[in-house]
Amino acid sequence: MDTIESKQMRDQYKRLLLIDKAVRNDFKKYPSKDELKELCAVADVLPSDSTIEKDLKQINTIYKQSFSTDEDVIKYNRQHRGYEYIDEDFSLSKSENLVNEKQLEAIKL
Repeated sequence: MDTIESKQMRDQYKRLLLIDKAVRNDFKKYPSKDELKELCAVADVLPSDSTIEKDLKQINTIYKQSFSTDEDVIKYNRQHRGYEYIDEDFSLSKSENLVNEKQLEAIKL
């Protein structure tokens, strides 16, 4: 049986990976917040603006933990009106700090 907490963790995990993929997309650079929301909605994960903002902060937190830095990895580019990675080599899917063991177990359920 699916618990609310495990569904929320799965949804967050999906959103984080979708955001990561969208920001790293070379064909459509600088996705806006609305484009990120639409992408998540296509994957049946319906986030609010504040949820997307929290997810962007979470990606920055994961980066900071992974590389022991105070710098954000994902930032809004005003000129292009969308988000970009400052470290182009960073990939959330390769980060060891993406999920902890408890979250991983919930995702598997």
